[in-house]
Amino acid sequence: MYWRAVRVLSVLALLAAPLAALAQPPLAPPAATPAAAPDWQAANREVVALVRAGRFAEAEARAQAALALCPADAPLRVLCQTLLGENTGWAQARAGRFEEAEASYRNALAAREQAFPPNDLVIGDSAAAL
Repeated sequence: MYWRAVRVLSVLALLAAPLAALAQPPLAPPAATPAAAPDWQAANREVVALVRAGRFAEAEARAQAALALCPADAPLRVLCQTLLGENTGWAQARAGRFEEAEASYRNALAAREQAFPPNDLVIGDSAAAL
């Protein structure tokens, strides 16, 4: 019985330091950088949110404006342009403009086919949108 109590107390002593650390107040979040550059991924998420909210014209305009934010690096640029193109097509399709939506989807697919190898899975993402 004595040794069991000693063992329990030693385990509690070992756990005391980590448990005390958990009781400390959380660290303050890092300060935001003042004049952060606009992010194409954030713009793309905004386009998705606008489409989900039924604001199709705003989503399409935001996607077109976000194209200027695409990075210069070739694979990322293609990915940015195709994602924004597909989301433009999604907004157009939800607005009932199916011919324009198909054109947007086909443009995104063509851009991915030129930038990536034929069997790359990223091409299937654009093909699935059609």
